[in-house]
Amino acid sequence: MQSFTIKKISMKKIILTLLALFVITTVIQSQCKDVVFVEYFSSKKEIERSYAKDFRNKVIAGIANTDLVLLKDVESEKSLKKEEQRQTEDAASIDEERLVEMKNLNARYLIQGHLSNLSTESTTNKAGEVFYEGKSAYTLKIIDVATGTVKGTESYSHNSFANKTPEKAMESALNYVDGDMKKLVNKHFPIEGMILEINAEKKNEAKEVYINLGSLCGIKKGQQFEVFVTREIAGRESQKKIGELKVAVVEGKDLSLCKVNKGGKEIKTAIGEGQEITIKSYYSAGFFGL
Repeated sequence: MQSFTIKKISMKKIILTLLALFVITTVIQSQCKDVVFVEYFSSKKEIERSYAKDFRNKVIAGIANTDLVLLKDVESEKSLKKEEQRQTEDAASIDEERLVEMKNLNARYLIQGHLSNLSTESTTNKAGEVFYEGKSAYTLKIIDVATGTVKGTESYSHNSFANKTPEKAMESALNYVDGDMKKLVNKHFPIEGMILEINAEKKNEAKEVYINLGSLCGIKKGQQFEVFVTREIAGRESQKKIGELKVAVVEGKDLSLCKVNKGGKEIKTAIGEGQEITIKSYYSAGFFGL
């Protein structure tokens, strides 16, 4: 009986410790990641509901794969979930009470979406073979939860390559979403940090630097950053881009080694002069395997 009590207390301590670590981790992540909710999407009546749902799931997966935001689906929140017939009715409107509820759930931004086209088109070649081309077009709107104002709007449209079946063509049309979401996240929800020190230099230029961002903020090998110095012009604060970095190795929860792709001399000078330097994540073609 005594040994059982000891085990029970020990297990309780373990659970409390794990819970505390989870809370601490979440708090630290929220300091570098924005909490973003994804609203129900609207779509044209011609688009089958199942395809519209697949599209929305693809958007959510694409954002989640970046690991650069704390993503939440309104579908998973009891207070925000709607019955299916009501999901698309007011998906494009801004419900103030709904925004208040999201704010209470620590949301900073809300993503609304409208799918205007998801279709296939057939063509026949000279040999009589039929091929199908997938087409997609959609718009995403980013809402600032605190103010209810639109932070930004992004529109995308894609045509897939020729496919042998309509199903494959439709699938191909959705394959572009993942890349679109990486661009959207890096543009509207950039991770910000700072350079800690120069790790390697050559001919008076910084070649490698350490930054204060790592796995806890979702940083991965290949992530790119722009480097800025803060200046004051006529009493106003201004940021000037002086270089670009690319993560070579993520060495810890808040530590990564980066190669300096551009601006090695300017970065070394700015650090040497003690200027205020900030870095912001960004996306470019070829990043994330595209």
